[in-house]
Amino acid sequence: MSVYVMSAHRWSAQTDRAMRRRPAILLCLALLALAATLARPARRPQLDIPVDLEGAPALVDTVEVSAITVERSSGFAIVTGAVRNTTGRNVPSTEAAVQLLSADEGSLGHAAVVVKPTSLAPGATGSFRIVCPDTQGAERMRLTVREIGGPILSARRGSD
Repeated sequence: MSVYVMSAHRWSAQTDRAMRRRPAILLCLALLALAATLARPARRPQLDIPVDLEGAPALVDTVEVSAITVERSSGFAIVTGAVRNTTGRNVPSTEAAVQLLSADEGSLGHAAVVVKPTSLAPGATGSFRIVCPDTQGAERMRLTVREIGGPILSARRGSD
């Protein structure tokens, strides 16, 4: 009988130690969750920088550009958006380019990226994210969409 009491006593002591650790473990988990929440970068506000679309004059628009957002962060202007093919033909190897402009329309910088997916079937939509070195004097942006190695496509702004 004393063996049974001894085993029960050992089990009880181990249970008591585990029960004392539980609040400490829960506190650590709560602190980790709080730290993860606070460590998330705050969503940067989108800037209201005018973005002009440049396109070749045409009877029918080739692409529609929508969901354009502009952010300025750490010395860069980040422009994102979507491009939709509005024609009945395939538009291969599409690229989007942005040019930063001063108040007097002088060029302050530019960058270009390939729209993903690179080829747009009729009605298909692609997206782009352009990161361009920023300057304080940039007041406007000009966005162009073209076939790589081809002419600038006629573009119109879609619903943002």
